[in-house]
Amino acid sequence: MKPALYNIDGTSELLTHNLHSYEFRLFLRDRIIFLEDGRMVIRVINTEPVDIDVEAGITILGGLFDELIKIDLQIPRGGNFLNYMKLPIKE
Repeated sequence: MKPALYNIDGTSELLTHNLHSYEFRLFLRDRIIFLEDGRMVIRVINTEPVDIDVEAGITILGGLFDELIKIDLQIPRGGNFLNYMKLPIKE
């Protein structure tokens, strides 16, 4: 689904962006812990920041005013954290 804003008369799209299904590479570090009750916990965290460049365009008055806005987003180091817990492996 693509969110969009339109002019008051509903004619043309007012806001566009390129933030769709970005591919990027994460450098991950993991840690496996075994708890006393037999559960296994896997913790994964990104070790490097990930830069995401977003471009948003705005069109007003049927194209009379067009502006491109650049937004620098970043997933910081440690900002992507996955914690997975497995069911006990011993009874």
